[in-house]
Amino acid sequence: MKNNLYRRILFLGIILIMFSVKSFSQITVTRDSVCGPCVNLYASLLGDAPTSTGITADDGWSGTLSLGFTYNFYGNNYTSCLIGSNGAVSFNTSLAGSGFGWSITSVLLGNANVRNCVCGPWCDIYIPAGGTITYSSIGTAPYRKFMATWCRTRMYSCTSQWTTTQIILYETTNLAEVHIAHKTICSSWNGGYAIVGVQNAAGSAATAAPSRDYPTTWSATNEAWRFTPNSSSTAYTASSISFAPVPYASSTINWYDSASGAYLGAGTTINVCPTVPTTYKVTAAGCDDSTVSYFNVIPFTGSPVHITSIESVNPSVCGNCDGTIRLIGVNPNEIDSVFYSINGVAQPVIVDSAGADSTITLTGLCAATYDYFYVKVGNCPSDTVGPVTLVNPAWGITDTSSTNASCSACDGTITIYGLLPGRSTIVNYDFNGAAQTPVTATATGAGTITLSNLCPGTYDNIIAVLVSFIPGACVSNAVGPFYIVPPPLIPVRITAQTNPSECGACNGSITITGMAPGSVDTIFYKLNGVNQTPLVYSAGSDSSITMYSLCAGNYS
Repeated sequence: MKNNLYRRILFLGIILIMFSVKSFSQITVTRDSVCGPCVNLYASLLGDAPTSTGITADDGWSGTLSLGFTYNFYGNNYTSCLIGSNGAVSFNTSLAGSGFGWSITSVLLGNANVRNCVCGPWCDIYIPAGGTITYSSIGTAPYRKFMATWCRTRMYSCTSQWTTTQIILYETTNLAEVHIAHKTICSSWNGGYAIVGVQNAAGSAATAAPSRDYPTTWSATNEAWRFTPNSSSTAYTASSISFAPVPYASSTINWYDSASGAYLGAGTTINVCPTVPTTYKVTAAGCDDSTVSYFNVIPFTGSPVHITSIESVNPSVCGNCDGTIRLIGVNPNEIDSVFYSINGVAQPVIVDSAGADSTITLTGLCAATYDYFYVKVGNCPSDTVGPVTLVNPAWGITDTSSTNASCSACDGTITIYGLLPGRSTIVNYDFNGAAQTPVTATATGAGTITLSNLCPGTYDNIIAVLVSFIPGACVSNAVGPFYIVPPPLIPVRITAQTNPSECGACNGSITITGMAPGSVDTIFYKLNGVNQTPLVYSAGSDSSITMYSLCAGNYS
């Protein structure tokens, strides 16, 4: 009977939270909150609690196992699978609990033993000799993962050798990955063959990893392959990727100086004080193998710095850039670099010296949203504060006045009040419903602008826009309508007339009333239908004018 020792290896991943770190493998990195000669490094394990497949016999398939999500393989959707003792995941659930062929005598394509399978790697493993084959899942929809893990499984006929590997199936992307921690060649059995790849249910399409198909013999340490489906999931491409199996959730974390190999300690936290850029190694052991991550810590210069609070003063008037923001709690009497952003756009760094009162005051600020602030002393950054919003004071047109046009003239006016004295302002307005060319003028010392040379008509939607550092930041309220009208017609009438005294004489007269007393008026008239030279008279106190020296004729 075949005999193969199977033992267990534990995969795990590490999240390192630290200051100025460059890391590799499955690691998420952020800076530590401490700045100075020493820094705390943090590592936490992200993983899962595996479940046994229940496989105890040699060369067999497990019972049906739920994937926990829908997985598309070669164009077909599956929600469950089988895990085989010989290093494969099958979607042919009709094989549950049956035997799993171990003999490898042909290439993957068309091989009946592993149709509708992910092989990772398919080789002859002997589970009764010990060890475990487990499965698990992690993540949240729609990006969950299903893992099948063979931990330190001994090879048949070569019980001093083992295979440690993991197959990962990805929800939504439908990727399949194979992560091989350790695989040797058992030359004395089954030709030492092993296959990594995927094959469809009909055996008509398959993709093997390069140099990982029959009849090649091979070994591997920390090797990984990804199988990516095409858009129709009818074919796959194989690519080499970084070795990064999904971890188990329990193990001891050990810290080392990577260069010297010196052991620094164990646990999730360690304090280091590098004087030069130093690479550290963190390991978490399981089975007889370890997940290892490397990261570099760059020592910082400067003192720890903090911003404890922030104060602001809005611009004094609309459009002015004289607002201030005060950063409180920074180190006194130190040179700081201030980093900040306005409305989502990073601004030039300001270098300033903090006062003895531990503050930095930024001046000359316009109304805007200042998204964040932080300062650096040397290379040491503070915590980030913000956002802070500076707003313009209320501004607008407070009053208006107008004068009508003269008779047959365009000399009407509209005056608006409440503007900023001496400031350039754009005035927009409509005339008889049509937008006019804006007028740009400087407000008087009294804060007024007068629109002049206005013809009779309706003026509306008068809006003042202050010419400021931020275009359009100060727009007034709209006022109107205003009606510019000409003066009324003079209600004149003829109240008396005298004919010439004799034939041929020109001493007749006509008296006209209705003018304003004392007004100087121009009289336009016709004699026998012909325009005459206008006459200028001053109206008397009785509102009348008398035209003298008139000849006989028809006056109109």
